[in-house]
Amino acid sequence: MSGRKRDSELVPAIQDDIGDKIFQAYRGGESKRAIGARYNLPVREVSRVLLERVSEYRPEDRALDAFCDVMDLGEMQTKLRELFRDTDDPRTACETALAWNKLCERKGQILGTDAPRRTEGQLNLIEQPRQNSTERIRSIIDRVVAERPAPVIQPTHQPEDGQPN
Repeated sequence: MSGRKRDSELVPAIQDDIGDKIFQAYRGGESKRAIGARYNLPVREVSRVLLERVSEYRPEDRALDAFCDVMDLGEMQTKLRELFRDTDDPRTACETALAWNKLCERKGQILGTDAPRRTEGQLNLIEQPRQNSTERIRSIIDRVVAERPAPVIQPTHQPEDGQPN
């Protein structure tokens, strides 16, 4: 039998402690191959252990991580604000303000408050009540009658005796 163990033999051998060590080593930048060589495991087994760690990460954990990140950013902002107020050096003040702004941007991204806001004006239209067909026809007739020129009445010439011609 070779120096490496079969997968069926590795399952009892890998405990949470070794899983934590594998995870920490991978987070530290070590390759899967180097981790496997250190713990006498095949690369496939190292990948399986890492994927198990990832599958343990639940939405609740994500919310907790986001909350902790926001709290840490708040603490950093407080320290930078104090440093900004205490310094007389313009360069330090500028760099501190720049770092503080970056922290604000990141905090807004985490909280979801960095979305663009709608700033364009809104038109409020007041709708007139809709006319029924009869009212609409009456208004059209009234408009046509109002636009029609008044008839010109020509005087008729009547004789002086008052009798029509």
